[in-house]
Amino acid sequence: MKDEGCNGWTNQETWVVNAWLTNEEQIYHLATSLAVAAPNALVAGENVKALVEEIAANWFGDTRPGMIGDLLNAAMARVEWAEIAAHLRDH
Repeated sequence: MKDEGCNGWTNQETWVVNAWLTNEEQIYHLATSLAVAAPNALVAGENVKALVEEIAANWFGDTRPGMIGDLLNAAMARVEWAEIAAHLRDH
């Protein structure tokens, strides 16, 4: 099955993460500052990923066992973090 993107983003997972990061002002500013402070989009992407992982840990705890944890981990693995970071760096 070919992934055809979502609303101009590489895939739905990337679009969803970006939508959530840019929906709440405080999180948006934090994500943007992490992206802008990085030397390049790849490092910025890793910084944004770490932020999202921290948010997930706060919501669900450090361990996410079972089906929900597996689904969350699979979705997180598909996110194009550098794409989100580049978008944040441009705004």
